[in-house]
Amino acid sequence: MIPRAVANRFSSTIRARGDAYFAAGAVRIHKVTKDRIQALVRGGQRYVVDVEIRAQQLRSGCTCPYALDAPCKHQWAVLRAADADKSLARLLRFEADPIIIIAGGEENGVEAMPARAGSTAHRPPPAPPARPPAPPPIPLWQRTIDSARRQMQSVPTEKPAPLGAWSDSRRLVYIVDLDATWHARGVVVDIGIEKQTRDGTWSEPKRFPHSAAVWFQAPDEIDRQIAEMLTGTIQLVGNQYESIRARTTGLVVPARAWSTTLRMICSTGRCRVRSSRAEGNGRTLRFDDGP
Repeated sequence: MIPRAVANRFSSTIRARGDAYFAAGAVRIHKVTKDRIQALVRGGQRYVVDVEIRAQQLRSGCTCPYALDAPCKHQWAVLRAADADKSLARLLRFEADPIIIIAGGEENGVEAMPARAGSTAHRPPPAPPARPPAPPPIPLWQRTIDSARRQMQSVPTEKPAPLGAWSDSRRLVYIVDLDATWHARGVVVDIGIEKQTRDGTWSEPKRFPHSAAVWFQAPDEIDRQIAEMLTGTIQLVGNQYESIRARTTGLVVPARAWSTTLRMICSTGRCRVRSSRAEGNGRTLRFDDGP
């Protein structure tokens, strides 16, 4: 049982708050000797509380700021916990004289109350340093830009076009896929190639057999300009930015670019139509400005 002389040093408000800490399990007694109890109390921070018997006095120190002026709720909570586990009774059994409580420890934010002449108040160890605050999360816009930058840096450098990729017997063609266009947000274009036969005619367009890097080295300046217009961008796929420089199929020309990019493609005279309808398949597409 906590002696009345000790309890009287705490106001009823402080005792009620300390009781709440004790009831919530916020007290951890981690060291008990024959003349000393040391505990940690979890509040807004972690506070160190010492309870010591010396020279017929019960001395207590706490690292909280409130204990500068008066005994605090953390000290009362520790007394309640020590009383519950009988460590307080073992501390007091050697003292028959009246006992008083003394707040101690100037260096820890608690000024010692006068004790017996010639005695010194116990100063508990300092509280452990607070953890530094966690860094703020990186905003979504910055993560998006960083992802785009990494993707752009990962694009391989262009290698020289392989021998035979460009010759007088081969020409680049642009294939407008009408069936795919019906389901897209623009005109769908694939890059293809036609080969000249021995009789001087040109074969059916085939899929472009090289990478986009070879396309960018086409001998015709207009083809190189169209390549930049169609693929020199970054597009969002899912939640990742992806370079489309490596693509030569499924390129979409949106409506806002019909008067520029699509017009230039048709002006080459090498814009072909691919369609599931026989009457339209293979025809050369020309740009019509309208009436």
